[in-house]
Amino acid sequence: MEIEFINTTLLARSSMAMKVVKVDSSPMMFWVQLKTGSEDFQDLLEELTRRMTRKGHTLRHRPDHIVVGEVVTIRENRGWQRGIITDINGDGTVAISLRDWGRNVERRLFEVHILEDRFCQLKWQGIPCGLAHTAPFSGTSWPRRERDLTKEGKVLHKSTRGTDVHFRDHKERSHVY
Repeated sequence: MEIEFINTTLLARSSMAMKVVKVDSSPMMFWVQLKTGSEDFQDLLEELTRRMTRKGHTLRHRPDHIVVGEVVTIRENRGWQRGIITDINGDGTVAISLRDWGRNVERRLFEVHILEDRFCQLKWQGIPCGLAHTAPFSGTSWPRRERDLTKEGKVLHKSTRGTDVHFRDHKERSHVY
């Protein structure tokens, strides 16, 4: 069974509460989760963790049956996460995209488990986002400070009308530095 993505064209055109869950090497590319679905998502993760704690040993995937594009579950920290196989490496590991979080991980073949259909009903909660017409102040890569600010839901930008630098947080308060 496949897991669908959230159709962003159907989202409201007004402000929406969201949480930044992953910032790539550039603040121009990041992943968010909508806060409106956070309770359902937490319930899913809790139920998945309970299920895998009780029955995980019976749902271990056979290494010779793993295929690219298959949705699976893996242990991540103290819980379990949904993911999709993106590559099978020749060294006995697989690449998995945790699309609820915008992260990619590698796991050994024997660490991959079957994801039951009931855990595929909720759409992927991670939404990839990008900022158009943005670039670092200087150079070709973003400084660590700007990447860290983006993780906190804040954006540092230089005004196109002058030389002022503005600091905006997700509540849209602006401070001039």
